[in-house]
Amino acid sequence: MNNLDLKELIFKIAKSQDRISFNRIFEYFSPRIMGYLVSSGTNRAISEEITQEVLSTVWQKAYQFDQKIANVNTWIF
Repeated sequence: MNNLDLKELIFKIAKSQDRISFNRIFEYFSPRIMGYLVSSGTNRAISEEITQEVLSTVWQKAYQFDQKIANVNTWIF
């Protein structure tokens, strides 16, 4: 998925809390966030909790995404 696709999903979440868009973001980012955390030495159970928390924050604060400041990957990480 490219940054343009990801931006469109974030904007749909921000505008109307689109669940389908959030599911796509979740499916795309959850293994990447988990992989990053586990590879940096974080316990797997804690990594799962952090991943859930990060994606919950994306759901709640998608309206704060500013494409002029960062791309979606940078904003989420």
